[in-house]
Amino acid sequence: MARAGAERRALAAGARRPMSRMRLLVRIPNWVGDVVMASAALRTLRRRLPEAHITLWGKPALLAILRDTPWYDEQLVWPEAGAIAAARAVRGRGYTHALLLTHSWSSAIAAWLGGIPQRIGHRNDGRELLLTRALPLERRGRIRPVSAVLAYLALCEAMGCRVERSDRAIELPVTEQARARTRAWDAERGLLEGPAPVVCNVGAGFGRAKQWPAERWAALADRLVAGGRRVVVYGGPKDRAAVEAVLAASRAAARGAVVAGLGVPIGDLAAHMARAALAITTDSGGRHFPVAVGTPTIVLMGPNHPELSESPGNLEHYVVLLTRPPCWPCHLRECPIDHRCMREIETETVARFAEGWLAGRRPFGHAAPWRTPPGREHRLFRGACT
Repeated sequence: MARAGAERRALAAGARRPMSRMRLLVRIPNWVGDVVMASAALRTLRRRLPEAHITLWGKPALLAILRDTPWYDEQLVWPEAGAIAAARAVRGRGYTHALLLTHSWSSAIAAWLGGIPQRIGHRNDGRELLLTRALPLERRGRIRPVSAVLAYLALCEAMGCRVERSDRAIELPVTEQARARTRAWDAERGLLEGPAPVVCNVGAGFGRAKQWPAERWAALADRLVAGGRRVVVYGGPKDRAAVEAVLAASRAAARGAVVAGLGVPIGDLAAHMARAALAITTDSGGRHFPVAVGTPTIVLMGPNHPELSESPGNLEHYVVLLTRPPCWPCHLRECPIDHRCMREIETETVARFAEGWLAGRRPFGHAAPWRTPPGREHRLFRGACT
């Protein structure tokens, strides 16, 4: 108990140090969407700690998402060899604080063995023993359905940073170089003529439970093409089969009006979303890119609770379409029954929302009817919290 009290006093003292003496190591999340949702916290850290030296620590592909942001001084790659190798990589580099946006034991072990004096993160499975400041994740044994955006900002507050309502917006800056590369990509596919395209993100890296049927994506794309739009179908490295299935089922794909958005570098994905008139997406990591650049976005929500991926500072930019069958929300990667939460989302419903927004009629806003009543929190699938 005395040791814990001493560590809290040391953290408070560290927060009062001149910022020129703070060297902050931020372990970024391990999921694409979580990295984009962490943008609000990263921006807040830079604004509130302008003189601190901030290093982003994570996997190379995820660091690439943040490549063009102005919120860090350097990036450090998390080694594939794991926590011990990661600890060796940071030991002796003079870091005074580690802010862990992951919930894993490995990140806490690496910061502890790396000799970083102040280690801030969320409690999870006892790893708080290795942290000097640990914020709660659970209540009555159940993880709260709270937005990751707000959870990351709470960690900023634990660092002594002031967090205001305006800090809640997620954001990804788009450089002119990225816009130029996107224009070149569009030119190769004949997308520069006519109105801006609609983008469809059919990916489901979390698991097949989040997928919407390929024939419905194809029917939606064909209807949008009939209305005068081109459609680009995106997916991650593991989504090639899903993208190709949509194109195979689309009549408009045969004449080049529906094209595949495969192989786009993840660092350029924000620029691709920024040039779109509208994005329609599953509840995958890719859904956060259009929201972060201000593109109108329709999210087809499957088995997960919407509050977990809510962007409370960007509510004017997206709408969530969901059904609520008796089994919802289950947070499972694979549906053990009939995938009803996604199959009950009709093509006609999505098309009606899309056509209205493209015509300038903004959907009804974001009333969030899925707010969980007190005492009805749902245990998350553990894989969603790594």
